[in-house]
Amino acid sequence: MSQKAFTRLMRSLSTTEREQLLKTAMEYGLTTDDPAWIILALNKTGLRSIEKATEALNRQRKAEVFAFQQTAERTANAVMTRAADENILRISEELAKTTQKLYHQRELKVTTGWLVTAACIGISFFIAVNTVSYFYLKETIYKQEKLKPYQQLFSNTMD
Repeated sequence: MSQKAFTRLMRSLSTTEREQLLKTAMEYGLTTDDPAWIILALNKTGLRSIEKATEALNRQRKAEVFAFQQTAERTANAVMTRAADENILRISEELAKTTQKLYHQRELKVTTGWLVTAACIGISFFIAVNTVSYFYLKETIYKQEKLKPYQQLFSNTMD
């Protein structure tokens, strides 16, 4: 590996990674001229790339999980709202039916009451008219008929 390539490789690493790489190389007794140094540097760079890819995948996974959670919550809320609306509609329909039934029952009671009252008034009127007619007829026709013999007698005496 040329010195230029080695310098570029070392610059691609962070300060901490460079220090760890140099420390590892010293532990194994490697110098910058040693070919094993290239393998160590490439492995470290590859490991770093894999870690970055893993971090990127984890970030992507977290974003997708968050998006999935939001979508699931919206879907659940929509389903619950729809179910609540359907229940409210069903309850409203039941209340309307019950109210109509009670109204018709009350209307029937009121109508029956008015019919009975009208019938009582009609019967009372009929009885009153018949009673008044009876007494009128009794007073007029009966008394006239009762007085007729006297009138005939009086008229015969006058003639």
